[in-house]
Amino acid sequence: TDANAELAAGTRAAGLAGGTPSGWAWGEAHASAVGALAVAAEALRAAGWPPVFVFMLDESWALAEVAWPVLAPCLTPPAGAVSSADAECELDSSVFCWIASRRPPTPAAAAADEAPGSNFGTPHRDFTALESEDMDGMTILSAWLPLTPVSSRNGAMSVLPREFDENFHKRFAYAHMRPALPEDGGVLKLRFDLAAARQLAPLPAGTLVGWCGNSIHWGGRCASAEPLARVALGFNFVRAGVRLQQGRAPLSRAALRARLSAQQRLSICAASLLIYSNWYELNSTILPATAVLASPSAPAAGKAPAAPQLPLAAPVPRPTTAGGMPVPVGVRADGQPLWLNDSARQALYAKYGDISHISGDPSDLDGKCTQQ
Repeated sequence: TDANAELAAGTRAAGLAGGTPSGWAWGEAHASAVGALAVAAEALRAAGWPPVFVFMLDESWALAEVAWPVLAPCLTPPAGAVSSADAECELDSSVFCWIASRRPPTPAAAAADEAPGSNFGTPHRDFTALESEDMDGMTILSAWLPLTPVSSRNGAMSVLPREFDENFHKRFAYAHMRPALPEDGGVLKLRFDLAAARQLAPLPAGTLVGWCGNSIHWGGRCASAEPLARVALGFNFVRAGVRLQQGRAPLSRAALRARLSAQQRLSICAASLLIYSNWYELNSTILPATAVLASPSAPAAGKAPAAPQLPLAAPVPRPTTAGGMPVPVGVRADGQPLWLNDSARQALYAKYGDISHISGDPSDLDGKCTQQ
């Protein structure tokens, strides 16, 4: 539609979609699903589960499928045909759900605040410029879908438009993947123009927002007096042929329409917890102690399958600075640091533990890790 084309053009120019309403809206059934998913995410967190498990529900994937024709044109090369956007766009197999954390009044509340699914409050880029764009335009579009109304007080997202981001394309610049780093005394040093950032608020529930994969962004806290903390879903749409997760293929719109199996959804939720684990501790407390994972084996005739309780993974150490911020987990051949948002190194980090002393490119790291 004209609204979709306008949204796509604006995204390419500014690195940010959603600044101007596109004229598009959810249908009645999907609009009600937005509120239902917000309730489900809060219920999961109350029961000790990370909110990302809301993607076990049909409604989460239905929203991604319905949003497809709105977001896909943003990834279609300017010279390409928008009419075939379904085939030119895929959904990366990493998803997430966040509930904005409140400023904790007690140490106990502070520990809960750092659980998986709280807001990522440090300005950061999810991907490098090389991963996010090529000569034809954008290759990764990060989509953010608040399930609750968003205000400046309940956990709004902030984004830096590319016109004010001097390191937007400079993938070798020190500040490119380090737009904000902690210093002594708990001070956060910013390497971008904070005055140019845009807070995405107010927004009604169900607003669809997107930005280029290497845009600087961060989520705000919810004020303690606010009755409703912001709840949001996150997706990464990629141009067809782009692979973000090594060994894990992206999803087509047809796959979402056909409905993912429970096993596929569980696998995606578990992998997403690993992918985002540079923001929290990945240990046995990530799931409630009573969590029971069903066996994938087929049931005997006429008998329901047993559901044995599987041992939870042992804590995986996470290198951090004194202020608790993630540090690079290695050094590339060109001397630049590698971070945990590199999916290949994430898998090795989960397998071998701290690999920060091992240098090289992801292609030869597995052999080095095995040797050392």
